[in-house]
Amino acid sequence: MKLAMPRNSTIRFSWIHAIQRVSDFLIVLVSGLLSYWLRHKNFSLSATYWLALLGLALLNGNILGYLGLYRIHLPCCILAQQLKSIALSWSLSMLGLILVLFFSRQSEDISRIWVSTWWVLGIGVLLISRVLLTKLLTHWNRSGILGERVVIVGAGDIGKWLLDQIRNKTDGHVQVVGIFDDRKSRLILQEGTIEIDGTTDDLLDFVRENNIDMIVMALPSQSEERLNQLVMKLRVLPVEIHICPGRIGFSLERSEVVEMGGIPLLKVVSRPLETWGVFVKRIEDIILSVIILILIAPLLVCIALAVKISSPGPVFFVQFRGGFNGYVFRMFKFRSMYVPTSVDSKVKQATLGDPRITRIGSFLRRSSLDELPQFFNVLKGDMSIVGPRPHAVEHDEEFRQIISSYVSRLRVKPGITGWAQIHGFRGLTDTREKLLSRPEYDLFYIDHWSLWLDLWIILKTVLTGMVNKNAY
Repeated sequence: MKLAMPRNSTIRFSWIHAIQRVSDFLIVLVSGLLSYWLRHKNFSLSATYWLALLGLALLNGNILGYLGLYRIHLPCCILAQQLKSIALSWSLSMLGLILVLFFSRQSEDISRIWVSTWWVLGIGVLLISRVLLTKLLTHWNRSGILGERVVIVGAGDIGKWLLDQIRNKTDGHVQVVGIFDDRKSRLILQEGTIEIDGTTDDLLDFVRENNIDMIVMALPSQSEERLNQLVMKLRVLPVEIHICPGRIGFSLERSEVVEMGGIPLLKVVSRPLETWGVFVKRIEDIILSVIILILIAPLLVCIALAVKISSPGPVFFVQFRGGFNGYVFRMFKFRSMYVPTSVDSKVKQATLGDPRITRIGSFLRRSSLDELPQFFNVLKGDMSIVGPRPHAVEHDEEFRQIISSYVSRLRVKPGITGWAQIHGFRGLTDTREKLLSRPEYDLFYIDHWSLWLDLWIILKTVLTGMVNKNAY
């Protein structure tokens, strides 16, 4: 069976990106001119105004490019991220303009009303234009007239795997229009036998006669000499040439090519929080913990008295938990169980109707009020307000034997609440589904951390997450 030849894409992503750059540049200029007219009722701009217009248009375009807005292959998939980047770029550009005008002592020659109007009008039009463009791209993609035409070089296991991934993961916007291999006897099995379209010599003519966007080399890494020869042979063609790293580049999430001293490397695991992120998160933890502890101080005293009166034993329960980077710390909770008469070396999770739980302890656990002393752990630096929930050291050892990615949760400080908790994953991990799902949510949070995500999780916890039927 031959590969079905898709119809030629009438619109290519490179054209879209070029149009985006030009339209963003013109939007900045036109919005600036319109803002000037709204302020002065004429277009008699001085040289300072023209320099501000052109400078801001160029600066905004460069920042958008740096943020990756002109490298997106299917913009309709990540509209929210685009809008966020546009707002950030425009605000930074405007801030840059204000600073330049101030330090060059030209600020007195520029109308502040004009700058303010330009900022509002510019960001509004930029956002609206991107929403409209996204809707248009979505329509074009569904209609099959927008996409990337790709040729695969290599019909071995990597080529077969790459073809499967393209068919299953790209929603049809990547069109494989041919498979070429110098060893024409090779075949790829994919719902039947797919014939090779030709050798790399045939590929040269094929690319010249068809609109091809990209050639992907799907060859094993051992074939270094062959890869070099093929790249040298094909680089005369006016197309992008990529090398597929195989399963390793796909199975490890968020892999990307980086440089170290000019040497290209494949980064497969990113640092969870950059330096500024660690600083921001620590400041967030300290400020919010101090505010919260001041507000709940009377409640803490009442709970402590209730625990002390309800059953003999200490007010606080202290347990060793697994923390950041494998560090073990002492986590504080209000005691919610009777003090055991004998020491059991095995740590047991609480279950529904657990006889070890006191009457006041049942209420505290179900309402999560027993967790409040952990704000002192946050101030100490052992925990964050938001992060993966810490488990007993014994459970950490048990779970890491079952889930290979479990230890990845320890790349950040554990939290009082987290992304998994607000999605209902609290309490007993008595099923394999619960055990597997929690780390997935925790790793999503680590990979997508932001201050706004933390604040959203805290708000969600306060509104809906304090009481949970799964907390025993």
